[in-house]
Amino acid sequence: MTDQISYSVDEIEKSAEALKRLRPAYNDLLDFYKEIFVAQENARQHIHIEPIAISENVLSIKAKEGFPLISQSEFVIDKTVSKDLLKTLCHIAMTANEKLANSADSLLQAMDNGRFELAKLFKSFLDDDAGSLENAAKKMNIQRQILLFFIYNSIKPSLVVNAQKLSKLLPSVDNRLNGLCPVCGNMPGFAAFEGEGIKYIFCGFCWLKWRIQRLFCAFCGNDAHQSLGYFYSEEEPEYRVDTCDRCKRFIKAVDARKLDRPLYPPLEQICTLHLDIKAEEAGFKSPILQQNL
Repeated sequence: MTDQISYSVDEIEKSAEALKRLRPAYNDLLDFYKEIFVAQENARQHIHIEPIAISENVLSIKAKEGFPLISQSEFVIDKTVSKDLLKTLCHIAMTANEKLANSADSLLQAMDNGRFELAKLFKSFLDDDAGSLENAAKKMNIQRQILLFFIYNSIKPSLVVNAQKLSKLLPSVDNRLNGLCPVCGNMPGFAAFEGEGIKYIFCGFCWLKWRIQRLFCAFCGNDAHQSLGYFYSEEEPEYRVDTCDRCKRFIKAVDARKLDRPLYPPLEQICTLHLDIKAEEAGFKSPILQQNL
């Protein structure tokens, strides 16, 4: 039912270069995120965390009720790797726009001066403690959204490793009535069609990949075909946007069968922002992913 995305640095770089040739308007954005994703993949290979223990009794109850295995706050973070990655991300951001570069500089200075405890910042993020995060952002004189971007992207490799380990505990039969992540319960952020038209969705938080039925709204569980739709552009036949008239949400999808380039879903998500705009103009809304700028 589930899988975990794992790509080499070479695959990420080839995917980015292919997308840049296809969509030159996204070149700067693709270059920026390529560096981030490569840094994350390099960091992921050094993650050392113990599997999260869940008793057989709890697993049985969660499987029966269709609950996710853990809550967001239960993720375990390799703080050493995440700290090093955070510094790397700040240096990458120095070459971006002025606001992001200034924020990265402020964050680096705060880290060097010991003005905050990184472990507490990670915990505040996982606990969704808006007040603590807002206070931390003010102390560093950066926008809260930018702080969330840096925190999330520095702990993402740990999230991915957690999800990979936990996915082995999932039941073979999915009893959930919606498409929320079976590991952490977060909303999906992207979808893909592979093989013989099998539809997969990716968690917008831990990036777990799992199979889902084609005619099904991952957000509200709607399976009535009359209220499910999609749209696409003939100029970009590999993409489509699935929509639900019941909950008015949408999710972007890429058809891997139509690609002649390496598929790296996070990059595909980045270079299709124009589809988000079209969907929102049509009255649909996307899950708000706090890690995105």
